[in-house]
Amino acid sequence: MSMFSKCSLLGALLLFSVFINAQCDEDTEERVLLVGDSWAFFMNVDRTINNVLRDWGHTEKRYYTNTTLSENGARITDFLQADKQNEIATQLQNRPTIDYVHLSIGGNDVLGNWEVSFTEQEVDSLKDEVMDNLIEIIEFIKDLRPDIKILWSGYVYTNFQEVIEGFLFPSNHPFYSTWSGMEYPDNATINQVLIDFSEQLDDYFANDDRVDFFPVPGLMQYTFGQNNPLGVEPFGTYPAFEAPLPNGYPEYPSPQNSMRDYALTKDCFHLSAKGYYDLISYHTQKYYHKELMDRFVLAEGNNFSATISSESEVSEDLIFGSNNGVVQQPVLHFPTNNFPDSIIKRASIYLHIKDEVGNNPFDEAIEISMKQGFFGENATVSSADLNDAPTVSGSPCVFGNIDKGNWVRVDIPSSFYPYLMEQNSVEFLLHSESFGLVEISGTDDSEFAPVFEIQYDGTASNEEVEIAQGPVLSIFPNPTQGIFTVKLGENELLDKVVIIDAQGRVVHEGEGTTFDIANEPNGLYLVKVFSANSFYTSKLLKN
Repeated sequence: MSMFSKCSLLGALLLFSVFINAQCDEDTEERVLLVGDSWAFFMNVDRTINNVLRDWGHTEKRYYTNTTLSENGARITDFLQADKQNEIATQLQNRPTIDYVHLSIGGNDVLGNWEVSFTEQEVDSLKDEVMDNLIEIIEFIKDLRPDIKILWSGYVYTNFQEVIEGFLFPSNHPFYSTWSGMEYPDNATINQVLIDFSEQLDDYFANDDRVDFFPVPGLMQYTFGQNNPLGVEPFGTYPAFEAPLPNGYPEYPSPQNSMRDYALTKDCFHLSAKGYYDLISYHTQKYYHKELMDRFVLAEGNNFSATISSESEVSEDLIFGSNNGVVQQPVLHFPTNNFPDSIIKRASIYLHIKDEVGNNPFDEAIEISMKQGFFGENATVSSADLNDAPTVSGSPCVFGNIDKGNWVRVDIPSSFYPYLMEQNSVEFLLHSESFGLVEISGTDDSEFAPVFEIQYDGTASNEEVEIAQGPVLSIFPNPTQGIFTVKLGENELLDKVVIIDAQGRVVHEGEGTTFDIANEPNGLYLVKVFSANSFYTSKLLKN
């Protein structure tokens, strides 16, 4: 039984409070280009993507768009014109850190051109035309840069009938002409058009490894619920988080409180700020959270990840903090045997806050310890693990949103990096004696399980560095206390040597064959040796 079943939640939750250690800085980078119609326009107004990424621990990642790329009222054919395509090409060329395009187009074209009286053949023809145009735009973007991936955003159900019929003067509603142009469809009829179009595109994108789509027409029904009786047939209610995804209840619209509010009336097609937040949060859960990481691995369960209390009790629940004098310390076990042995740029643990009681320990200074392999005699967590000295300990930086339901990112101190190389597994132990507890989501659900990510310096990635084998490159003595010699094979002429520490810093660069790093800290180094025709790397241990 979870500890939180024995405790009551204290205090009100702040929806958007963010904790960033004042002593911890980070550099921001643009990763997502937002392109599309009015949905992209409103997501830009609300800063939706940045807000969601922050709450998933990706506080340093940003999106970019402008009024040409995200235009209110734009049709899909607008993005086949030179001005918009030139702008997409320009921004992807000028912003090399962007490697994802979030594309939101097509909704105006399908529903805006459809009528209730259309024959099945006319409906199919309309969907095929819109799909062909969308594919043409996607192929154009893919051709701009081979590394670009695309997420087509998709759409959720509208709410024309209930909103307009409930308006004091229905014919004066801003969306009345749109609804009348479609010949006044009821919810079930218009929703089926969106379902069919979404399924058609989902089938197509399933065969393209650079394009993704997650159809959820009923998402607003799921996250908001129909709390008050629907104003039109079927007049019913249902609670939040009950509607089955992806299609929810097709006889119902998206709830009115998920639509954009203009004080005098509601929108029929565009979502509220929370509605767009829920949409992008779902996309992040299914896609962006892991896609935006470099190399990552999930925490292992089966008692490999568990909590040890100061009273020597072990729990499968991941609890962190202190309550009534009892300190709870979670141990997280990560298999790292498939991680490359390269220069580390950043190492982070992402943790989902499932529940909280009292003060949040992530709001205070915390300690983290790491063990190469595992604490204790084996990987199964036991109270005896606390008696095993860690390989290294330190104070991490914490970023993200510490409130219940969000994610924090714990950045590992750089002093840990030398001990992360060439490990089959590592374990981390979190410690805080501050009053208050959080429950961290466990390993059962891979979408919310703890994640360990390592970002690598691009100059030392597996794909870009040729590892020297055999007699081509020799470094001796290795390990060294400071002085060592580099030697290439008989057919190679040594040109330059670069020595890089575990934090990615160049500690020496120059010519010669004998070098001295006695004044550098002990740890693992990479030695890059350039010849006239190639270059090689080898590891060097200083002890």
